[in-house]
Amino acid sequence: MSSARVHPIMALSNHDELAEQRFVVAFKSYIAAQLDPVIRRLAEDAAEATRGTPDETPSLTRLRPVLAKQQPY
Repeated sequence: MSSARVHPIMALSNHDELAEQRFVVAFKSYIAAQLDPVIRRLAEDAAEATRGTPDETPSLTRLRPVLAKQQPY
């Protein structure tokens, strides 16, 4: 598959570059759809557990040890 040159200085894309781009898109989609919701839920649960008062936002220093015990984190 050959591509027309857009500009003489620009390199031509090849199959390997297209395959890499498709992999990156698929990987980012997997992370957004599968991992982010799990990590978000774990972080919210940890924040609730380490919160001293209802209005307090726990610091990362207090959250990190709780989250480090979790597998996805």
